[in-house]
Amino acid sequence: MLIFSTEKFLLISVCLFITQLTSAQEGNQLINYETAIKYENGKLIEENSYLIQVNNRDSEWITDISISYSEGEKMEILEAYVLNSKSEKVRSLKKREIITRSDISKISFFEDGLVKEFQLKHNEYPYQIYYSYRTEVSQFIFTSYWYPLLYPNVSTRKATLKVELPYDYDVSMDFSDLFTYETKKNATSITHTWLIENLKVPKKELFSPPFREIAPSVKVIPKLYTYGVSGSFETWSEYGNWQSKINHGLDTLPLGEQSKIN
Repeated sequence: MLIFSTEKFLLISVCLFITQLTSAQEGNQLINYETAIKYENGKLIEENSYLIQVNNRDSEWITDISISYSEGEKMEILEAYVLNSKSEKVRSLKKREIITRSDISKISFFEDGLVKEFQLKHNEYPYQIYYSYRTEVSQFIFTSYWYPLLYPNVSTRKATLKVELPYDYDVSMDFSDLFTYETKKNATSITHTWLIENLKVPKKELFSPPFREIAPSVKVIPKLYTYGVSGSFETWSEYGNWQSKINHGLDTLPLGEQSKIN
């Protein structure tokens, strides 16, 4: 969401913070990545948090943060700050530093995507950046489609996904056997947890398949969903009917455009 970078491991014992970074990648590393998803009252609430190590100036591209989301999606930055090599907070992000803009690609004239952008940077190395945010949606196709690698050339020290679902919420799941998987039940819901540690980026090889086909992932797919119109993943026929309904009329120009042509 890939090319690989050569990793060199350093042993640093200057302070407690640095000793926690033994075997760290020269450049940067995703130290901790956590995603928590909860389905409640017809809405999907997701929180993501990232702790990223920056070792030198050449790797500061990772401090330019960009978070994409949809126009109808509730989105909130929860926290964002910088830690120095002594694990001290030296800067916190201010609201006025966050830029919100349209997320326009080069292949369309109009899109309803948005992006929030900000920068977290320090002038002494090494340092860490942390940020977290929450999204809330009422229309979606996948409950989770999650990769523990955030960047194509950055390894992951630890990544955790938690998905809390009511007992009557039917899903199918598919995930790599590289994950440690467990469940925890309470009176009203079941929480699924996936954990992976010390994950390296996939090696780049000639004619290798795309990253999404070889990287470990977790897919949690609801049997019934609503995205534009109601649909189902229970059979290919039902999924095809959903596609047909959501695309219906898209090949017909609006009356205003038809009058211009005529």
